[in-house]
Amino acid sequence: MNLRGHENRLKFLEKYDVTPISHLKLLEDQKKDGEGGILTDSYYCFSYSLKGNSKKVLGTFNCGYHIAEDLLKLSNQDKLPLFNPFKVINEGNQLQEVANKGNLDINRQRKQYNEVALQLSNAINLIIFCYEGNIKEPLSTIKHETDKYYYSKPYDRKIKAVNTIIGNLFDKKLVEKISEINGNQEIRKFDFSLLTDVIKKHEIQNNFE
Repeated sequence: MNLRGHENRLKFLEKYDVTPISHLKLLEDQKKDGEGGILTDSYYCFSYSLKGNSKKVLGTFNCGYHIAEDLLKLSNQDKLPLFNPFKVINEGNQLQEVANKGNLDINRQRKQYNEVALQLSNAINLIIFCYEGNIKEPLSTIKHETDKYYYSKPYDRKIKAVNTIIGNLFDKKLVEKISEINGNQEIRKFDFSLLTDVIKKHEIQNNFE
């Protein structure tokens, strides 16, 4: 996959459909491999599928904001609000953190997320944030559908699937993984209590918290 340069992105979109999954902020010293180079600030996660077969996701990729912005423009899709998990960023970036958090909060207030959907969307964002590689199916589809149908409570099977994925990827609870990578920037406390209620109902191991 080569997404460097506008022409290469045009060629890619002639063959594939792309769907934005997440727009995330990295830790101050965190780096990730992305299409187009090493990611050091904020980045997008996309899923992609062959034209005319959008239900069969072939995979996902991460890319920086410049490439993402061009892909979204070329495919006539809206930008995603930045998911910023931090309480505090270094002094020079404090205003940016406040603005980004406000953007996400305002977007979700306008959409009036179902509370369970919001917790699941946050959990998947944090999985992507913590995971070094590219996420796989069915996680990208669950994330997309959760945000698309934000006004509805996600099916229990989707919550159970994400719970299983956490265990497979990290071999520990999500809150434990978050605390592991917590560096100089303190991560906000996220509520997964409604997801926990679903897991308890099915009497399986809780990998959220």
